[in-house]
Amino acid sequence: MTTTGDKRRQRQGITKDAPTDAEIAARRERIAVLLVAKMPRSVICQRVGISERTLYRDITAIKEMWQERASEQIGILVAEELATLTEVDRRLWAEQLASSPIDPKAVETLLKVHDRRVRLLGMDKPQRVEITGAGGGPLMVEMDNEALLDEIDRLSERLATMSSSESAAT
Repeated sequence: MTTTGDKRRQRQGITKDAPTDAEIAARRERIAVLLVAKMPRSVICQRVGISERTLYRDITAIKEMWQERASEQIGILVAEELATLTEVDRRLWAEQLASSPIDPKAVETLLKVHDRRVRLLGMDKPQRVEITGAGGGPLMVEMDNEALLDEIDRLSERLATMSSSESAAT
């Protein structure tokens, strides 16, 4: 005998025809294969036998799943890279502590290893690079793309204003 609580675990939604979790997973797997094959969405709906709204929800869920998997893989790769850098660092220090005098090339390599570790961990912040003119004043400051585009817009407006005021003066 099946109780009401058991049916809720088997089916989602309100109607008895709603798909089970296993059916949804199988459907999304088929959709993912068709998406990777660059199949048009209308064709996917026909082949799988679902509405566009259901396809939209499934694609959203599939992309979230892909993003989670990618994040996990990136995390694993970063952890492996950090472990490698840690081992290189440990071995170089062990060699240098045993030798006398300390090799400048080994110190340079150690600094590169440390720099790489800091970048992998995201501990370094973007740096501003300033190019100075003849008088020592800033000639140009390197910025991120968004700030640079804002600066270009501001300078374009100033040029337009200057051009229109020169035209009015003549």
